[in-house]
Amino acid sequence: MKALACVALIGLTGLAVADPEEDELTISAKDLKKAFAPYVPAVRDCYAAHAHAPRADGTLRLELVIQRDGTVYKFGFDAPGVTGPARRDLGDCLRPLSETWHFPVRRGYTTAIIPFLFARAGGGK
Repeated sequence: MKALACVALIGLTGLAVADPEEDELTISAKDLKKAFAPYVPAVRDCYAAHAHAPRADGTLRLELVIQRDGTVYKFGFDAPGVTGPARRDLGDCLRPLSETWHFPVRRGYTTAIIPFLFARAGGGK
């Protein structure tokens, strides 16, 4: 089996901060990316183990609402082409991981979308 390479692109949605004095209200994309970096290998492992569906397109989108204390309040995901039992198994793998993730403390909740793109490394068949 070829190894999975992945690219994690961190983005924030849902919360726009207009006032410069409110910069510490939510987690910046830069801080989110830094805080999430240690969790990427486990996410990759879940995807590699459970997203074998023939229509899986190699994308995964984590949808998080992060509480003020830095813990995950709400977790969701989208994995196009991963359906049925494979989708359930992927969720069963990712959800407990999300309960262990910790982010910087902020004065407000942060809504974050963390997209991944997976590709088989090494080419070949």
